Amino acid sequence: GSESQKLFYYRGKLTLSLPETVEGIDSLRCPNCNCISRRRHQENVPPRFHKLGADVAICGWCEQIVTSEELFAHLH
Repeated sequence: GSESQKLFYYRGKLTLSLPETVEGIDSLRCPNCNCISRRRHQENVPPRFHKLGADVAICGWCEQIVTSEELFAHLH
């Protein structure tokens, strides 16, 4: 796959590396309740996050900073 879709296997655990931009994955949500990407605002814009560091991203709409752990916490 491409660099942005690489998965790494380390000590029996699957570790995801954040791509430079994550967009359009509806199951990912900005933690900011007032962000226009949240469904309650009915703006119909896709979630968009830009990588700031190895484990940190920023919402492309409201600029809320979020860790990858927070971003993926509700995905099981």
